[in-house]
Amino acid sequence: CIANWSNMALEKKIEKYTSFNYIATNPTAGVVRGEVRAVGQDNALLQLERMGLEPISVTEKKESILDMQISFFEKVPPADIYNFTRQLSVMLKAGVPLVDALDSVHSENTNPMLKRTIDSVIDDVSNGMSLSRAMDKHPKVFNAMFVNIVKAGESAGVLDKVMFQLADFIAHDLKLRMGITQAIRYPSIVVGITVLVGVFAVTYILPKFSTLFSSTRIELPLPTRILLATDQFINDNWMGILFFLAFFVIVFWRALNTKAGLFQWHKFVLNLPIFGPIAQKIVIEIID
Repeated sequence: CIANWSNMALEKKIEKYTSFNYIATNPTAGVVRGEVRAVGQDNALLQLERMGLEPISVTEKKESILDMQISFFEKVPPADIYNFTRQLSVMLKAGVPLVDALDSVHSENTNPMLKRTIDSVIDDVSNGMSLSRAMDKHPKVFNAMFVNIVKAGESAGVLDKVMFQLADFIAHDLKLRMGITQAIRYPSIVVGITVLVGVFAVTYILPKFSTLFSSTRIELPLPTRILLATDQFINDNWMGILFFLAFFVIVFWRALNTKAGLFQWHKFVLNLPIFGPIAQKIVIEIID
């Protein structure tokens, strides 16, 4: 009996949540179609019965190449991370089991990347992995600080309280970011317009007068000669300039994905003449 019970427990442990397509009848709406997530087809049928539906067919959803998501340009906004953390903390505080709480939060989420991440976390936690380890597999969604705080809460047995505090910290960070965004919005617009006007003047206006300037014997001022030479250089080497800019962006992006490169970039930002002190005050405010 003990051996049979242990085998059943092991089988239950390795089960994973799966998506099922269903066709069912509803007393008011007639025939309905939809999708549910459950551990096995039997649990999917139970979910449909709880929803007041009479199943006609329940089949496991098969992923095709059209269902594959391109996540390179996707990201999860901090506001969605806050909502996820707050909802999960409330459910854990109410005594809801971790997997059920994650599944409930998953059903209320709308961000596609966060939905897929929670799916993976649910599968890993159902297989016996800790929540922090499951989240650590998704650094694009849960950063190292988030994972370490969750790990500390698991070790101390106060995961619900830690999640509440983490949600409060994220809310404070969102408020600070909003204030910074509003503060730099107007200067950014002014600088952007100034740059656009300068580029327009160099690439369009000056070439119109270059012929006139070259036909005269008047010695032009040094700033005008520099602008004309800059315009000529851009017109003669625009393909090389674009290639260099693309190469620089790729190298810079690769460097930021390494610890050494990220450290050097943060050091550079903190040592800037004007923006460095502002960045230092922002970091101190976040830590406090």
